[in-house]
Amino acid sequence: MVKAVNMKEFKYFTILDTNMVKSIKISVKGKRLFINVEVCRSPLSQARGLMFSKRRNLLFVFPEERFVPLHMFFVFFPIEVFFLNSKGRVLEKAHLKPFSFFSPKKRAKYVLEVCESSFGEKVKVGDLLLWTE
Repeated sequence: MVKAVNMKEFKYFTILDTNMVKSIKISVKGKRLFINVEVCRSPLSQARGLMFSKRRNLLFVFPEERFVPLHMFFVFFPIEVFFLNSKGRVLEKAHLKPFSFFSPKKRAKYVLEVCESSFGEKVKVGDLLLWTE
């Protein structure tokens, strides 16, 4: 027996990984900071993250706010992580070391992983990050 598949169930799951590396302008407290980020929208790209990769910055975009626990398995460099709400406000910030875990206390719509420590020093919890894609 063949069962029909409801495609609406798969609206957030894409087979092709369509990540794009973009230079986005992030405004913090009226100052513009430029960083190159890879936007990760698909579950595959989000699961892969920075594992076995070179240093790069990632912006994870989720369909709705959710708890996003992170692991640093096979990530061989430290990163700064920012958990943002749907408006771009920094809810939590963490410095993660290789092969560590982190469970945020708040739900996030966006997670920004940054390898550049100078960026992490300029952004605080409560700051509003604004960007255009």
